[in-house]
Amino acid sequence: MKKLILFFAALSCAAVCLAAPNKKLEGKKMPDGSIVFKIWQGRDMPGEGAKDPLKVWGNDAKDDLSITNVSEPDIRFFKAEGKKPTPAVVIAPGGAYGGLAYGKEGTALAKLLARHGMGAFVLKYRVPQNREGAYQDAQRALRFIRANAKELNIDPFCLGMAGFSAGGHLACRTSANFKEEIYPHADLIDRFSSKPDFLILIYPAYTGNDQLVLQPDVPVSADTTPPCFIAQTMDDGHLKDGLTYFLALKKAGVKVEAHFYEEGGHGYGMRDRQHLPMRSWPEMLLNWLAARKLASLEEISASPDAKPEK
Repeated sequence: MKKLILFFAALSCAAVCLAAPNKKLEGKKMPDGSIVFKIWQGRDMPGEGAKDPLKVWGNDAKDDLSITNVSEPDIRFFKAEGKKPTPAVVIAPGGAYGGLAYGKEGTALAKLLARHGMGAFVLKYRVPQNREGAYQDAQRALRFIRANAKELNIDPFCLGMAGFSAGGHLACRTSANFKEEIYPHADLIDRFSSKPDFLILIYPAYTGNDQLVLQPDVPVSADTTPPCFIAQTMDDGHLKDGLTYFLALKKAGVKVEAHFYEEGGHGYGMRDRQHLPMRSWPEMLLNWLAARKLASLEEISASPDAKPEK
């Protein structure tokens, strides 16, 4: 019965794909060749933006950018080389829902995955303290990519979500509640699925409590929760969150691989930590992705201009 349901779901998605408008994507090319797409283009954004002007600091070229006061959500696309449609992931940086560690928890991972054959999208979602807006942005980003999968050369059936810290909570929430209609549908993009096909959680936050009980907004289910990779350290103040989610996945029978390192704290992102054991988490992630045929262990050069194929 489960295979039958998945079959008809695939047919439904395929039918919507065929019905998608043949409209050229509008994006802004960045100096490094990545392209930024406004996810709400073509319709009014639900909810509200930030009260203050956008604030950006740090060095983008060094993957050290930080952002807050986001009112115009977007995704930044790092394309992997390949003639066939590639698997892809939407990356949600962390920042306690107050800001976004956009570089060390976003673009740095996106570049790594693109070099190993995966398309990667860094999600700039609404902050500060706008969880509902962030949730709407995450749903819309997944739908936007699936609606434009052909032009982006992305496999819409191999689209996952990664999250660091608060971004991990956002990924879990998006996965758990993909059937929830949290904003009015206004265009064809909104008809696409917002369900991630896999999850990557790096020191996730806000998913559990001290009694190792899941928070009510991130339930897991053997029928709907996708395979998951978790990396966290034992001295992380949010250890309970990753540990709670891991135990819930195991109890539900969901496929999960977790690495709980001895030390390293919280918020290190992709920064070099050669003196600590948790430095190996990106390698462990690539192994997990390669085993699922989502990425290659060999480096594949990312497209220099990330231009979507016509």
